This record gives sequence, structure tokens and C-alpha cells, in this order.
Amino acid sequence: MDEVTFRLAGLLFIGWSMLLLAYAGFWKRRAGMAYYHAAAQASDDKERKELAMRGVLAGNKDAARLYAIMQPDEFSTRYPDKAFKRKGVRCVFHHFYYPKRYEMYLDFEQCCACKDVLDFKDGQADGVDFFSSGIARLNPNSGTVILFMPCSAGWKYWRRFKGMSNHIRCQCPDLTSGISYLKYTGERQSLHLQKGRADIQMEKNYELTENLKGKEVIIVDDLLTTGKSLKAFKEEVEKKGGKVVGAIFAAHTFEMPTRMEIFIHALFSYWEHRNEER
Repeated sequence: MDEVTFRLAGLLFIGWSMLLLAYAGFWKRRAGMAYYHAAAQASDDKERKELAMRGVLAGNKDAARLYAIMQPDEFSTRYPDKAFKRKGVRCVFHHFYYPKRYEMYLDFEQCCACKDVLDFKDGQADGVDFFSSGIARLNPNSGTVILFMPCSAGWKYWRRFKGMSNHIRCQCPDLTSGISYLKYTGERQSLHLQKGRADIQMEKNYELTENLKGKEVIIVDDLLTTGKSLKAFKEEVEKKGGKVVGAIFAAHTFEMPTRMEIFIHALFSYWEHRNEER
């Protein structure tokens, strides 16, 4: 075989290989889409997870998101109703919150949990359920002051936390509501539910008027995402002599893992499933 023929054969081999890879990739993508749509329509959780897992292994992005959201505890180091440390503070949250861009992947219970958080933010729910659950986990000492995270405006603050404050005064005699300890000096930009909020410089629009020397404090807020607001308010409490011993949140914003993390998890789950079948 002369050199020209050899090169031509090599080019043909490379061309056919690329064509076969493209063909295989096309059907892999089609399979991934089929698995995702089947998973999205499945009524049984086990079947849904199985189909989503196969979609992940086929490289489908939507299947990967569905797979992660179906089992958030597998992709998080923090869990609902279990205390953990954040910014040096023992924290507890009641639900995972999923940003609106993930709404299409949520089941009914997850949709309801997100709605509960938004209702609390808008003052349409008093948040007593998540507060009571958090108090049970943190088990504060008698006399602990409950402070509420400052909002972007005073009227939002009172609308959001008034019902919870009334509950504390009527049903929690060992705790003190500090809802009146904040004096608002104006309005600022709202940080929650914004993209890139970690990079936004937070503007202070309130004064903490009460002397908290020797007091233990628990902070209550709707969402824990970056922890930036918690850190800033903790510093303000400490300036007044208080000691922040805990923080209670309605929800923790779910952080979507990388595609590689999801793929590795799905791959291990697939092999475990195969071994169980043998």
C-alpha cells in the first residue's frame, strides 16, 4: 500500500468514526429526552427516580435537575429540622426552597413548601409551624429574646412578623418577642429571590434600639441562602451586647449540584441497583 492510499484509508476511517460517534450521540440525546419525559409523567416515585437516573446517564440536563430535586438530602450537607452551624450560629430550617427556574421539576409537596415560604414573606401566613419546629430543635433558655431579621421596609417587617410575635407573646411565656426593638430609618433594595445577591452591598436601613447586654438571642428569617444577612445582623446584635445562640428559617435555598456530581451519584445508584437485581 503506497503512502497516498494509506493516508486516504486513514481519513476514511476517521470520517466513519466521527460519523458513528455523531450517530451514537444523536440517539443518546434522544434516549435522554425520552427518559426525562417519561420520568416527568411517572406517578410512582420509585419509577420516576429510576427513569430520571437513566436520563442522567444519557446526559440529559433536565433529567439531572429532576434527579437532584427528587432527593435533595442526597446533595446537601444540611437537612430540614436538623440543627447545623452557619456563620458561627446554630441554625435550623423547615423546608428546602427551590428558585422559580426549577419550578417545572417540583412535586406537589415541594410546590406547597415553596408557596408556604412566599406566603410567609407576604404576610399571608404567620410561620408558627416552622418557628415551633425550630424552637423544639434549638431548645433555648428561659428569657431568650426572639429578634426578627430586618426587611427592606418597616411595613414589610411588621406584616411578615406580627403574627409570629403575637404567638410568642401568647403561647411562649419563656421567650421574649423583640419585634419592637428595631426602628426603621428608610427603605432599601430587597435582597431575597434576586440573582447575584451575594455580590450586592447590603444597605442598613434600621437601628437596633434595645440594650441586649447579657441576653441570649435567636434570629428568625424566611430564607437562608448565602448567610450574608445573618452575619450582618449578628454583628449588630453583638454591638448591643447580645449573644446570638441560634437562628430559625422557614427554608434553605436548594443549591443545584454540578452535572458531574449528579452523574456520579446516578452512576453509583445504577450499579447498586444492578447488584441488587443479581
